[in-house]
Amino acid sequence: MRVQNQIILNNGLPFDVKIPSNKILNEDELTKEELAKEILAALDEALKGNTIPFDQFNESLKKDLKL
Repeated sequence: MRVQNQIILNNGLPFDVKIPSNKILNEDELTKEELAKEILAALDEALKGNTIPFDQFNESLKKDLKL
């Protein structure tokens, strides 16, 4: 079914619209299921080749943590 039809049938978007948070995940705040989901998502991204060099990651992490 076309998206326009779904919008009409649902009287709005047929999915939740969320703004992604830039909050760094803390494993202590996640359930085991949520943590497993995050780990599997990260593995999936790595297997797809969606990676960056460590130096770039490290600099980004320092910036995010304001170190």
